[in-house]
Amino acid sequence: MKTAVVTEREVGRLIQRTLQIGVWLALACFAVGLALRLLAHPAAAGNWFLAGVVALILTPVARVAMLAFGYWRAKEYAFTLAALVVLSLLLIAVLL
Repeated sequence: MKTAVVTEREVGRLIQRTLQIGVWLALACFAVGLALRLLAHPAAAGNWFLAGVVALILTPVARVAMLAFGYWRAKEYAFTLAALVVLSLLLIAVLL
């Protein structure tokens, strides 16, 4: 059975795409929230604004998770551990 090899360039592209999607998703949520606010639906607008903030918070969390995966695949275990520590701290901060 052949094992799939993930190159550093592919991990970089995946991280770049994740950051782009996260920012565009947050922007879309903010735009919907703004439209609802202008249409006098403040409660619904607040939910969309909150969704945009959550998307912005989760975007770097996803990036660090992918970095940890990339380091692990490259057998860079010290960097993997560092990325996992940062990921743990980000998740703790989000939960608090």
